[in-house]
Amino acid sequence: QQLRTMRLYASALLLLTSVEAFTPFPSGIQRHTQCTTRTNRDRVFTCTKVSASSKDDGDNEQIEEKGVTTLHFKANHVIESDPIPLQSLDDLQSFFQKDEMRTILLGGNGESVVEELPLEKGLELKEKWMEQCSVVGGEMPSPGDGDIACKVETPGINFPGLQIVSDSIIGTKLVLETDASACPEYQMVFIEDKRSASGPRPLVWIFNRLTGAGKEDTSGKKEQAVTSISKVSASMVSDDSFVFTIDASLDVAVKFPSLLLKILPVSKEKAEEQGSESVMKMLMKSTEPVMKGMLESY
Repeated sequence: QQLRTMRLYASALLLLTSVEAFTPFPSGIQRHTQCTTRTNRDRVFTCTKVSASSKDDGDNEQIEEKGVTTLHFKANHVIESDPIPLQSLDDLQSFFQKDEMRTILLGGNGESVVEELPLEKGLELKEKWMEQCSVVGGEMPSPGDGDIACKVETPGINFPGLQIVSDSIIGTKLVLETDASACPEYQMVFIEDKRSASGPRPLVWIFNRLTGAGKEDTSGKKEQAVTSISKVSASMVSDDSFVFTIDASLDVAVKFPSLLLKILPVSKEKAEEQGSESVMKMLMKSTEPVMKGMLESY
């Protein structure tokens, strides 16, 4: 009975906790589906759901440790609004420059608390921020020139007897081209997070082993299990209309003890497939309310 319980919790933590604990990327596309959503103001957006496989595409450096298996859960989710009448490019750029845009983009469905970190903290995080931008293909940050790091507090996830809480640090950068006719783009890059679990010691141990919480490498730095970038942009579709686009990508690398992997009721490949589906569901859950918020605010 205890082994059965351990298997159930290992499966749940592996396929759900390691993914859902991150707030706000692409390879091996499997399928596309379309859906239409209507906002309170009768504006419509189309969401393209791209399910990504867990197969390695060559971008992830595979460094296997003895007795440890690395599982990758990743997905890419793109949604685009229907055409919106353009008042002027200046008006559109001013909309992206509003201070509350960061709260709209990072707050998701309103359950997360967004806090802008002071400039000193942004400068302190700059090196790691730049490293993450290099990995995901983001623009290099300039904390002293308006780029702001934010802390996003999530409400946490509850399992029977176990609670997981996560605080994520997200770097935000507004990209405004010098060309007056260019449309703006917001880039949000995951920098780091802090996850903690409370509950029975055996379950906390499983959580720590699955997510690497608190583990440090030989250089004394915390291992980075997550790479993520979200791009929110506007693009012209005609002389007098534009669309909003959200392109969100997430890759979660979980170092899983090979011995513990053997007690899972699914294979490594199936675990990665199910984990990637959980990533996709999380991206859908977090990005679609952002699009609604942008349309209603604009």
